[in-house]
Amino acid sequence: MTLKRTRSKPGFTLIELLVVIAIIGLLMALLLPAVQKIRSRGDATKATSQINQIAMACAQFKADVGVYPPDNAAEAANVIKQMYPRYTGANPSFPGNPNALLVMFLQGPSGTGWAIDAPTQPGPSATTKKGPWMTFQSSELNASNQVIDPWGQPLQYRASGTGGAYGPAPAGGIPAYMDTASKPFNPGGVQVISSGPNKGMGTGGNLPPPGTAGADDLANFNQGYQLSARP
Repeated sequence: MTLKRTRSKPGFTLIELLVVIAIIGLLMALLLPAVQKIRSRGDATKATSQINQIAMACAQFKADVGVYPPDNAAEAANVIKQMYPRYTGANPSFPGNPNALLVMFLQGPSGTGWAIDAPTQPGPSATTKKGPWMTFQSSELNASNQVIDPWGQPLQYRASGTGGAYGPAPAGGIPAYMDTASKPFNPGGVQVISSGPNKGMGTGGNLPPPGTAGADDLANFNQGYQLSARP
């Protein structure tokens, strides 16, 4: 009987394995910043798109109702009168936060459970329903029913109210951003603002300078650029 010898294949030595691991680690160190940069740009693009969609929904709301979605409870009561001039019942309960008010009005009133929902309105327009002007997925809202940006932070919302101008900063909001001392950006419109990648919101008024918390904020009046880099 003849026994056939089998040759064992040589494996990697410890040194070779360490070299391979070192090369993989070096490649990861070189690629990770590039991947993070691409991801950051993608998030910024997504935030800009989200902001512009909300601004367009607000414009459509104004076209249908005559005013923009309100950013404070007092304006909300005025907007209800614009929407339902014949309605004499109690107003819905308004959230105090401008962002949550924005969600409430863009998604409503149909199907929101408002006591003021269109079918309860007396008069010939009772069968007419307008909206929703925009619907939000649960992943786009936080626990307080506020719209959040790709970095998980709530957007800031300001609206020129029924008087046609931006009012004082509401509770939980910031003052409008100003182009000059007397002229806000997007006068007679709305301001929708994301705090950007650093998650630090600016304080309104003058544009935040580079190096401050609000320097990378994104807004609908800024063409997708960071506020500190406004063209």
